[in-house]
Amino acid sequence: MDDTDKTRNDLLSIVWGDKHSEAILERWSQGFEWSSDECCALTQHQGGPCAVIVPVQAFFIKNLFFNPPPSNDELPEAVECDYKNLQESERKEVFLRTLREMLELCSSRGDGERKNLYLVTFTKEETHSLQSPESDIHCDEGSSNYFSKHPRFSVISCSSSEEVKSLLSANYEKLNEKFGVLSFLYSIILSRGIGNIREEMDPEETSLIDCTHGHGSQSLINLMICGEAVPNVWDGVKQVSGLELRGISCQCDIGFLTLLEKFRYCCVGNLLKRPKYPLWIIGSETHLTLLFTNETTLVAKESPYEVARKVFQEYDPEDNGFIAAILLQDVMVKLDLVSEPEYVKIVQEKLDPEDLGIILQSKFLEEFYANEDKKSTPDSFIVYHYNGLMQSSRDSKVDFHEGAAVIVDWQDSGGRTSDTLIESCLQMRWPGIQISWKDERIPSLN
Repeated sequence: MDDTDKTRNDLLSIVWGDKHSEAILERWSQGFEWSSDECCALTQHQGGPCAVIVPVQAFFIKNLFFNPPPSNDELPEAVECDYKNLQESERKEVFLRTLREMLELCSSRGDGERKNLYLVTFTKEETHSLQSPESDIHCDEGSSNYFSKHPRFSVISCSSSEEVKSLLSANYEKLNEKFGVLSFLYSIILSRGIGNIREEMDPEETSLIDCTHGHGSQSLINLMICGEAVPNVWDGVKQVSGLELRGISCQCDIGFLTLLEKFRYCCVGNLLKRPKYPLWIIGSETHLTLLFTNETTLVAKESPYEVARKVFQEYDPEDNGFIAAILLQDVMVKLDLVSEPEYVKIVQEKLDPEDLGIILQSKFLEEFYANEDKKSTPDSFIVYHYNGLMQSSRDSKVDFHEGAAVIVDWQDSGGRTSDTLIESCLQMRWPGIQISWKDERIPSLN
């Protein structure tokens, strides 16, 4: 087996695992196609490729609606954009810039050294080569390898951003055609490096796409939005039973929220809940959608009050609204408050005068943060939801569905929870959020 065959098999193995399902491959074999009802919305035909399509959609919206922040301490600037009447040439330019940005994000992670980028293009049966391909990767027809029936593709190495830009532009039509999504996915994986991805994935994880159901793994989702194929959504590295479990290493441009956190199957860290731009990919049990807004203050730094409330809630995982009094010192230490035992005892006696052994969150925050701003976010703002699956959209029309969001203080709302999946998920980021959707049509997360 030569190097090109080995690269091909390694690539297909990390994507598909040990089983090559033609039915799942067919579901993933679409191109990047634009909705006829929303010219800036990508469509998805069947379940599965949302793990690539939705992150691309998110970065596209980011590049279309926002200017980058002048510095890491400042907020991005929302720009006026008549996106419903965007010209084809303008859409193409933003789309190609988006793909190049995502390839560069994956290439530059890790040791900081810039590596070559790779562009994968699928070839038609009658086409044997493309312009200056690095390799035309395929198996001999007589090969017993079960990947031998996988469509042929070529890999082109690019050493500069300008070269990537030129090649993407030259292959724009191919990206819109069959296998366009896989073309970009394979390009991302080769640009990141198969070896790097294997090191970042969970050792027990065999592939980036589930071989039974065809869904993208969390490692694949993280690779697309953060540039690293880590399997977890918490911040940094956690030590569990002597093992290092890797999460998100730095603040991302695009956020991530998941309904699984509502069910307590995972805990999304602050780096994904507070991205650089106000766009959040939303995960249900089976699908990915996107929520976005032009309200940039939603990604502002947390106020001291919000930080304190979050720390307090870490010691109150059941959301009871109180903690055991013996935990008061731990909370004060974590918030860098004066925490000498004598002072903590005075505070405890003040906050728990009846010696019930509990400290109420409301009293604690009133004691130390009464003069601080309670919110870094507005009370109301407009949001948009995107679901690329045509069968999940009303009348099969894929568009950006508008909603008016308000954030009600959790205690003022009487602990109200939502009957809708989308609000239940968003409440993990904004407790008390309520959304009135245009036409009273609640969007689907599935």
